[in-house]
Amino acid sequence: MLALKRLPIILQFARALGYLLDLLAFYALATKTFFTGGRTGRHLGAEQRDRQIVEAGIHALPLVIVVAILLGGIILGQAIDQLKIVGASESIGNLLVVIVIRELGPLIPAILVLGRSGAATTISLFNMRMNGEINALETMGIDPMRYLILPRLVGITTAVVGLAVFFNLFVILGAYLIAALPSMNVYPHSFFNRVADAIRWPDLILLYVKANIFGVIISGICCYHGLAIRNPRLIKTLQAVG
Repeated sequence: MLALKRLPIILQFARALGYLLDLLAFYALATKTFFTGGRTGRHLGAEQRDRQIVEAGIHALPLVIVVAILLGGIILGQAIDQLKIVGASESIGNLLVVIVIRELGPLIPAILVLGRSGAATTISLFNMRMNGEINALETMGIDPMRYLILPRLVGITTAVVGLAVFFNLFVILGAYLIAALPSMNVYPHSFFNRVADAIRWPDLILLYVKANIFGVIISGICCYHGLAIRNPRLIKTLQAVG
């Protein structure tokens, strides 16, 4: 009886493991195609990549700027009073570096891109699959992985990295706007000096690495589900949305 009770858990674990193995195989195939393969479809893939950068990156820039300015103001407004209580108001630069550049800087742009472009990527690939466009590309000798998947992986990842840079810049700007208020008792001219002194090269490298990882993860999962959908309910939902 105990073994029967554990059976659903074992099946769920097996399904999760199978999903992870399929996803890893998908990433392995994408990596192999990126470093090898012919030049067929590469020019068309570059156009797809640029389109993804525009749609996932440039079109999302206004939203990222607004969120960044608000977040910067909120972080400074909430933190400065607490830092003054313990006599550590000079540490505001280190606080922004630790909270924003190291952690939230690459994460929030990735979440925004996932919300704006993730579903659209999945639905577009699903429609291509259902309409036979992927089979048509293979018939013409064009590798769908090179023409459809890699441009989305590279384009969305590039968009996440670029948005992470702008996000950090405008978070600092939002914090500066709050610091400039007379009630904050923070000298605006010294605010940037504190932030600049707190930033180190490892922080920037960590920001770049994390943004790339998040971009590859969200773009790869969205592309995988667009091509490998097996859930009938999900298929009906995507058909209705598409």
